Amino acid sequence: MKLFYPKWIFASLIIFCTALNATAAHHLQQKGKTSNERRSILPVREIYSNSQFFFNEAKFTETEKNSTIRSNESTLNLIEHRVFVQEECDTIILNDGKLIKVKIINSTQNLVNYTKCDDSDTTQYTLIKDEIKAIQYANGKFEFVKHKSAAETFREEQVVIKEEKETAKRTEKIFNNAIYGSLGYALIAGSGTIYYERMLKQNRLENNISFFTKIGIGQAVFWDADGKYILGQLGVLTGNKNSHFETSLGMVYFYGGSEKNWHQNNPLTLLSGSVGYRYQKPSSRFIFRAGAAWPEMVYLSIGVRF
Repeated sequence: MKLFYPKWIFASLIIFCTALNATAAHHLQQKGKTSNERRSILPVREIYSNSQFFFNEAKFTETEKNSTIRSNESTLNLIEHRVFVQEECDTIILNDGKLIKVKIINSTQNLVNYTKCDDSDTTQYTLIKDEIKAIQYANGKFEFVKHKSAAETFREEQVVIKEEKETAKRTEKIFNNAIYGSLGYALIAGSGTIYYERMLKQNRLENNISFFTKIGIGQAVFWDADGKYILGQLGVLTGNKNSHFETSLGMVYFYGGSEKNWHQNNPLTLLSGSVGYRYQKPSSRFIFRAGAAWPEMVYLSIGVRF
């Protein structure tokens, strides 16, 4: 009994190391072969069964041999299982530590497409790489998935948003011309004006400012006088969505009118300007305006772009 434990330990180590080394060598030799070819060879069990000569050489008793065989059986099963899994399946390790045995079809920068390890299930599944910690491939390759920091994710999102805006801007219909009419009123006076407007620069300063020029012709009626006028103005339009603020400044030239008009024989040139609200969708032709101006007074206006 004094020699039993050294013999037992010695035999166990020899069988374990021999089986493990032979299995590893076999695994490297069989790289690249199909699943069926690999399954046709059973290296671990053959080595185990052929290792009986160790018992004969060491002259173990039947009791000692049986004890050694039983103690190593579970170890050999584990080795066989690990080799089979390595050759047949990839392993996805999730962030929470969960393992998924799969057959990976392809792996992109952000996604992993795979099927289950069961050959009978050909359904394809997809995992976001943000949910994956690492991947162990069947060929032994081990890949750690690098997760982006919050700053990197934010920068990428900003780039995507910028590209989407630029794409929308390129595909968006641009209307540089407009015609609209307006009616104005102020207690004892009224006006009517028709305008032609031309956009000079659109969507400047981060798409928030546009510049335009316009000319108009109209007539104003007062309590005891009336007159025709021609005006020209330069203006600024703010905003890049549907609602805009607009303002413009220029000159107006009064002429004509009835005999009693004080400017009948002396045409006048005065400052003109406007401040108001404009409803104008970026992709729409319709324009609605409202505000206060001279010589339009308090006005409402509608028009069309082209």
